Amino acid sequence: MQSASPTWMIDARPSATAGQTARLALAGLLAAWTGLAWAGGDAALEQGHAVFEAHCVICHGANADGTGQLARLLTPPPANLRLSVLNDPARNAIVRGGGASVGRSPAMPRWEAELSEEELQLVIAYVASVAPKQGTGSQK
Repeated sequence: MQSASPTWMIDARPSATAGQTARLALAGLLAAWTGLAWAGGDAALEQGHAVFEAHCVICHGANADGTGQLARLLTPPPANLRLSVLNDPARNAIVRGGGASVGRSPAMPRWEAELSEEELQLVIAYVASVAPKQGTGSQK
């Protein structure tokens, strides 16, 4: 069963309309205003960061530390991605299939149904870039 995106989600796809692009820009400004620490340089990581801001910040927080606005309402709370030791295949499975698909939190949505293949690859690469550099396949 595919879950519908909430109406507050921002469309960060390259095919976004001018209004959607303006909303994404506003989200970026809000994230910067709330203390987002992003010093990107790589264009793909910057694009992945934009997808993260549009779809993930509400739970994982602007700093990817699990402290988004909805975090206090979720049990278990969202993962602190800055401490995550997942390897790339495990991270990929969770983002694409959702937490429940790999025996983790059912609150983590199945993004494969919502994001394009390019967006999935970009956001997964961004999340990997903020995590520690080792990968064991599980999060401690």
